Amino acid sequence: MDLRKNNDMSLPPNSAIKSPSRYYRVLTPDLKIDGALIQEGTFTSWSQGRRTSTHSRIPGDWLSTWKSTRSEAAEDYSRFADGVEYTEEALGSFLKHVREHFQNNTWTPELQRQVGAYYGVSAFDNHQAALRYADRTPQPYFVVFEGTLLGQLPPEAEGGGVRVQWIRDEVGPVSLTAFQEWLRNRPSP
Repeated sequence: MDLRKNNDMSLPPNSAIKSPSRYYRVLTPDLKIDGALIQEGTFTSWSQGRRTSTHSRIPGDWLSTWKSTRSEAAEDYSRFADGVEYTEEALGSFLKHVREHFQNNTWTPELQRQVGAYYGVSAFDNHQAALRYADRTPQPYFVVFEGTLLGQLPPEAEGGGVRVQWIRDEVGPVSLTAFQEWLRNRPSP
């Protein structure tokens, strides 16, 4: 699958996709209340081999198309928007739930996560940005992996947020303590 289409404007003009580099991803644990799963964390999806990410919001182009056409045909919706390629499953989830949730904008956080799923992995191109991001995350885990740059992720791009095609894991998932230890002893990229 070609993840970088001609209409993908997520890379700066005149830039080329870089050769494989090292990237850093912060993983979140599952959210549970009284033992019941409320929202699957990125730790679980990573551990199960799913290498996608999510904007956790409904693509505006899809909402506009639905508002003007009420179409339930997948071919009426572009999966390319917001500088990413949304997954087929994301579009399927949108089409399954839009009739119920469009009018009152009652999309739950879990549905927003499903519908916002896109190809590529959200990550950071430097470990300092990953550590800053982890400050906002309860019980973060870290993965260090090799990947190929697909584009920047605004607003995270200021801090080194990128969208990457995953190639292979180097380290992790590991705890904050294990990640910090790896940083002290890490090999050169």
